Amino acid sequence: MRRTAAVVVFTLAVFYSFSVLAQKVKEPSSALDNLTFSMPELRVSETVADSETIRGMIPNAKAIDLFRAENGAEWRVMVDQRRGVPALVEGGAIPFIPGPANALDWRSFDGNCTDYSCLAPEVVGKLAYAFLVKYRELLNVNPDEFELALDGSVPVGNSIYFLRLQWFYAGMPVEGASIFFRINNGNLIQVATEKIGPITLDPVPALTRDTAWEIVKGYLGEYASEKDRMTDKGSLAIIPVTPAGLSADVFDGGYGTQIGYSLVYRFSFTRPGVTGVWEALVDAHSGEILRFVDTMRYGHIHGGIRPSDGLPPEEDRPFPGADIGGGLYTDSAGNFSGTAATTTLTGKYCHISDACGSISASTTTGDIDFGSGATGTDCTVPTGNTYGAGNTKPSRTLFYNVSNINVRAQVWNPTNTWLTNPINAVTLHVNGAAQCNAGSSGADIYFYKAVAGSCNNLGEIPAVAMHEWGHSYDSNDGSSGQDPPLETYADWTAIMSTHNSCTGAGFLVSGTCGGYGNPCTTCSGVRDCDYMKHNPATPWTAANHTTGTPSPPTTIWGCSSGSYNGPCGWEDHCESGISTQALWDFVVRDLEAAPTNMDLASAWMLEDRLWFTGVITLNQMYTCSGGVTSGCTGNVLYTVMRAIDDDGDGTANGTPHAAAIFAALNRHGIACGAAGDVTNQNHVSSSCPAMTITTLSVSAGNNQAILSWPTVTGATRYFVFRNESGCSAGFTRVATVNAPTTSYTDSEVVNGVTYYYVFQAVTNNDSCASAVSNCASVTPQPCA
Repeated sequence: MRRTAAVVVFTLAVFYSFSVLAQKVKEPSSALDNLTFSMPELRVSETVADSETIRGMIPNAKAIDLFRAENGAEWRVMVDQRRGVPALVEGGAIPFIPGPANALDWRSFDGNCTDYSCLAPEVVGKLAYAFLVKYRELLNVNPDEFELALDGSVPVGNSIYFLRLQWFYAGMPVEGASIFFRINNGNLIQVATEKIGPITLDPVPALTRDTAWEIVKGYLGEYASEKDRMTDKGSLAIIPVTPAGLSADVFDGGYGTQIGYSLVYRFSFTRPGVTGVWEALVDAHSGEILRFVDTMRYGHIHGGIRPSDGLPPEEDRPFPGADIGGGLYTDSAGNFSGTAATTTLTGKYCHISDACGSISASTTTGDIDFGSGATGTDCTVPTGNTYGAGNTKPSRTLFYNVSNINVRAQVWNPTNTWLTNPINAVTLHVNGAAQCNAGSSGADIYFYKAVAGSCNNLGEIPAVAMHEWGHSYDSNDGSSGQDPPLETYADWTAIMSTHNSCTGAGFLVSGTCGGYGNPCTTCSGVRDCDYMKHNPATPWTAANHTTGTPSPPTTIWGCSSGSYNGPCGWEDHCESGISTQALWDFVVRDLEAAPTNMDLASAWMLEDRLWFTGVITLNQMYTCSGGVTSGCTGNVLYTVMRAIDDDGDGTANGTPHAAAIFAALNRHGIACGAAGDVTNQNHVSSSCPAMTITTLSVSAGNNQAILSWPTVTGATRYFVFRNESGCSAGFTRVATVNAPTTSYTDSEVVNGVTYYYVFQAVTNNDSCASAVSNCASVTPQPCA
């Protein structure tokens, strides 16, 4: 719907106001970078499924049947449910041009040409157009709206020929929207579409080009300049968008309705003395600026952090979600658009407030390096530091780890706005008056200076950072409240990343944790959730707590009530050992034992899914009445873990890992039923194929990691995971690759940092997953 002229005038006023309110005194080379932004709806994604699995929702199912009847049942059609258009048609082979795989005669194409090097794209393009006409209902396209794109229509070597047909709507190209034909040894083996979908866009702009440019100048405010050299004076274009109110990360089932298009004016310019090519997109109907970015180069924010517990030497790491001005932030690799930026570590996911002083780092060359290697703790800063007294080890370590655990949770809870909206970013108060503790009040988390001879600065210990963030997430995960014991939630949030049973290793200057009467044997942190690392090595239960039975009570461990308590009414930190030990057992003991016999890496990956998904619907770890615990109610660990683990046919016949779930939780008295019950037996659906994992290979590129693996029979997708800590630490899923593709290029990495990768093969059912692959590491580097 078009806006009225009055609305356009109002929009202009808003842009001018914003420009003034957002004004900061900056060097001319960085002022424009502070204004860069991109509306989230410009990100468009796909949700692909085999047409056979969603047949009931496909209007053109008969056209798919006809195509397969004519060309062979081996062809399959992968449909993008968001667009309602086939994303990929492949599997068979149709003779298309002469080649070794068919009997077509070169003379029917060009009597003077006998190889692909001299076969004109226009000749092959006519065949592609004829294919579109014949199978227009299969692809849901109007052939008259496509033109051969010569830049994407080329022979490759002696056996491959690629064609690309650009989509034009009302005579204008739709940005990034094309049909691709892939020919191998003469046969058409793939047809793919990109960003093509239903369109009802009015191709006539409501604004003039001059009005649109005035809107851009209004947005730039005092940073507008008559010295700019225009490289695009306002060409009209059509760009794909995710419709308002929908998410590029979540498909809500609206088949064919989750793609949209906007008519825009594109302006671009360069400015003397400022590096970059600046581009603005203005909606030609509403007057809204959709994007203002530097399209030329990228910068990087990074610095030294403690990579793990135990106070190891600092290592250089990229800072994800770091502020760079104008409401923009770095990506997961610490990269940002442009070469000029200023950051105060008031990031997208957390804000640093260091009592030692402020932080402000600027660059005009695209690199902000916070440095590392300072001797000492608390307020010490790197040698030569010019970024402020707040550039301390705890500030850098906290910013990195809290940002990363937030990103990790987003994989499992992508629609949770507390995780993704910068308004909700927690404030990390660093280097408070010395004390041996840390605390969270939700939006604010507090860390303190070291106490000589007693404890180190907890801001330098990653698990403590993630533990305290876990308390904040517990209140905002969608489960309607916190989940007692609260310390199990917080501890396990950290342990899922560190894979270290000793929470906060390095907390104590000397000695080991007291263990609430059951002393730790090796842990220098606050708690150890491995009962085998206590003396005596006995699993904690309510029955062997000091207030349990028999009488006199068994005294393996114990505590009284506190300021907040677990389900049994005992001090929460202490009581949390019951459920935290059970979760540790599940991963490192029971999944590895018979009858499940899972390797440790795969066990941790399964627990990632069960835990991060489960907390959204979890209300407490177990119930307890009169010192007797139970896992038989609706929103406890036992029930939730089995619900998520199930393969969809109900839990009455067990779940794929029911035996391990029961064994681990029953050892600590928080399961339900008996070991012999059918519901506590492993049951894997026959719909889950046996997928044998293959070897992952990784090679280095320039700010890239290039992954590949052999096909896994039965897989429909591959999950790619990455971390920067090592093969034994927790991984974050960074990509989903749809079969049959067996490669992935990770471009959100930076040169000089070592990254670790694994992958899993899965079907359309998340419960059907292979073992985890080998762990492969790579350090990106510039090409020689």
